[in-house]
Amino acid sequence: MKRVLLFLTILISLMTISTSAKSDDLTINIKIKSSSEGYDLTSEDGFELVTEGKTVLPIPSKNIHLYYENGLMIKTDSGFYGPYENSMVASKNNITAVGNRKYNGSFYLDTVNKALINNVSLEEYIYSVVSSEMGSSFEMDALKSQAVAARSYAISNLKKYIKHGYNLTNDIYSQVYLGVNNVNDKIRKAVDETKGLVAFFNGEVINATYSSSNGGVIASSEEVWGNKYPYLVVKSDPYSTNTPNVDWKVEVTRDNLDEILAQKTNKRNFTGLKLQKNSLGRVNNVIVSYNDGDVKLSANKFRLLFGSSKFRSTLFDVNKKVESVNRKPMPLKEKAIVVASTPGPNEGVVFDIVKLTDEEMNKISKVQNLGISAPNSAEAGGQNIIETAVDFSDKYVFYGKGFGHSVGLSQFGANEMAKQGFKYLDILNFYYPGIEVKVLND
Repeated sequence: MKRVLLFLTILISLMTISTSAKSDDLTINIKIKSSSEGYDLTSEDGFELVTEGKTVLPIPSKNIHLYYENGLMIKTDSGFYGPYENSMVASKNNITAVGNRKYNGSFYLDTVNKALINNVSLEEYIYSVVSSEMGSSFEMDALKSQAVAARSYAISNLKKYIKHGYNLTNDIYSQVYLGVNNVNDKIRKAVDETKGLVAFFNGEVINATYSSSNGGVIASSEEVWGNKYPYLVVKSDPYSTNTPNVDWKVEVTRDNLDEILAQKTNKRNFTGLKLQKNSLGRVNNVIVSYNDGDVKLSANKFRLLFGSSKFRSTLFDVNKKVESVNRKPMPLKEKAIVVASTPGPNEGVVFDIVKLTDEEMNKISKVQNLGISAPNSAEAGGQNIIETAVDFSDKYVFYGKGFGHSVGLSQFGANEMAKQGFKYLDILNFYYPGIEVKVLND
């Protein structure tokens, strides 16, 4: 019964995190790792026990071992502490080492799976995410765009893992969060200068997804995950065509491909493949033919059969390289901005295009509805499906561009935009058209 009460208490505290609060007031709970053996934590200045936000007991040991047994248990060289309910441990100097990584904030164990959870302030969390997702080699305005995107994503996904007793994980299934080891002055500057800034669409914090590179074509959330967001639409991206490691290929024999496909189709001896592509060339679906009928797989599910690190994106073709469909980037001195953004008949967006000089751009005081690039109807909706058959062969070579799901911001595309002189608000509005960027609870 005590376990249930503790879990409910944690759930309630997680659910009360509200977007009406300021970023300084928010903490977030991140799953770090799972182990049945418990967890070793280290602090140069020792630890303290924190209950309901108050320090209740010093733990004068640099090395402790956390495990769960009827509550939080703490083992030190001099003895045991616990069990405790509704409690966390915190380093006295706000730096706790878990293995070779260092973290800010406090730690507790969830009562269901005994996972190690890091309770950390939102802004300290964003320091780590920006350093882990991009790193200080990126341009300053790219880092700032990443900070706003990461903060927006975190807030919009606070309930993603709430039933497990935490908000997000520390990996690619949420946002990569590797502690403070690589946080430096440049990272802090990017986060501090965008402190509290969040992207909104129609008054709601956006689900600001992002990936490494889209290869030149932004994917929509609908085609990848089946969820429509008016700011996560298909669009060409000339800033992501020549990013590092943009090109990739996967070679596979027909027999090996047959085995791979069987994992989803539960059939053997396929007789053909067809690719259904949107108007910009990104694959939406793969049709696998068998003697007794066809099986349709979403391109994302098809990709994941091979492994996301190997089959890097859904912008691909078979036995030939991907054709470029991108327009040239517009000169910085003549930008086109989107001044209206409403749902269109193809579930994309309706755009009203106005060209402005840099001087005129600088006079714009509001961020709302600012966007870069002039998408045509195909780019806005991207729903015109083109179906092509793949020649039957003993060997298949998949040629692709980009790395990741390609929905929303392209990290290397953002970096290229920053190199060309675009500011972080320009970058955000290019990748999330129609948004408004403002301070949380402003």
